[in-house]
Amino acid sequence: MPMIPVASRRRFAPAFTRPPALLATTSVAALLLGAPVQAGQMFNTPQMTVTNPAGNVTTSIVITGTTVMGSVTNAGTIAPGKAVAAPGFVVTAALAIINSSVGGGVSNAGAIAAISANGGAQGIIIDAAIITGGIANTGKITASGSGFVTGISIEPGTVAGGISNGGTITVTSMNGHADGFFVSGSVTGGIVNNGVITSTNSTAQAFGIRIGASTSSSFEHGIFSGGIANSGTITATGKTGTGIAILGASTVSGGVSNTGVINVSGAQTANGIRAR
Repeated sequence: MPMIPVASRRRFAPAFTRPPALLATTSVAALLLGAPVQAGQMFNTPQMTVTNPAGNVTTSIVITGTTVMGSVTNAGTIAPGKAVAAPGFVVTAALAIINSSVGGGVSNAGAIAAISANGGAQGIIIDAAIITGGIANTGKITASGSGFVTGISIEPGTVAGGISNGGTITVTSMNGHADGFFVSGSVTGGIVNNGVITSTNSTAQAFGIRIGASTSSSFEHGIFSGGIANSGTITATGKTGTGIAILGASTVSGGVSNTGVINVSGAQTANGIRAR
């Protein structure tokens, strides 16, 4: 597959009227939404479904070592995430599914944000998990950190039903890779983007959609059936910026198509679509 380059005043109040200080755990999101913040939710026993409803604010949702018979859905707000131990590494994640299976898919129609001041951050992470029914985002996913930052990450895992984005995914890294999507597992149903993906990294690589890595490790390879299709907008800005990348020994049956817009820029190199 060819590579496509792209070009004062102070006011005092009497002591008896002074309001009590806000609790340190009060979040800005809760103040703005008028909703109480729910502590992070952990699920390690079988569930029928896992749902964060509209209007609800929680700091994180972590599903580990168990089974969800139905769907995992978010229509509320999940932020700012928590440190999660996935096999081989620790990362700040908002919605994490680790060593588990989900039978009715994963969807976000609300807001998900993962924020880390000194490490990696992932909006949604699927690690050593099996998802049947696909993954769909029609809401907003943001992730920012100083390490490896992704919007939706499958590493490794199995997803049947594809991955789609009809909302917005915005990722910013100060050091490691910045990926809108990162996949090093197996996906049937392909990837479809008809929304907006924006990846920014001033010191390293930025990818809109990245399949696998430039390494000989089988852990870093993606296997796709159903292809990759973009009819939305992908913007990748970094030391190197790439819209869609298929790296290492990753395979994609169904091809790669673009009928939308891919904007890339890089201090060193920039590619719209890159293979290997």
